[in-house]
Amino acid sequence: MHLAIAMLTILQGVALMDITEEDALYDECAYSQPADCLVDVQDTGYGVHVTITPKVFWEKSGRCIDATPPDVHVALQDVELYEVEDATFAPGEGDTSTREEIRKKVLDLGFVENPEFTAYLHGG
Repeated sequence: MHLAIAMLTILQGVALMDITEEDALYDECAYSQPADCLVDVQDTGYGVHVTITPKVFWEKSGRCIDATPPDVHVALQDVELYEVEDATFAPGEGDTSTREEIRKKVLDLGFVENPEFTAYLHGG
């Protein structure tokens, strides 16, 4: 019984440590600007989607963030791209922009493409 309680305590401590480290990483990304973020623009067959993540989050975790830094969110809305799920944006309803037109918009804002990030998002 004591062993089970000790193991649970250890597991809880590890989980708390991971959450704390991730919280610190989120804090580090909070003031990211478009030029601080990686981007992938893809035509999903049912619309163009733009996925972003702060470079530092990608470099330290190897994953895509599930929250969009506020300034990045505003920059994307300014070019009429709206959040459809965590860190994924799409043009407004009725927008007929092509993938290349949207890609140009986000690259003009300063977002950066990264082949490893793109491969990660596409399962490769």
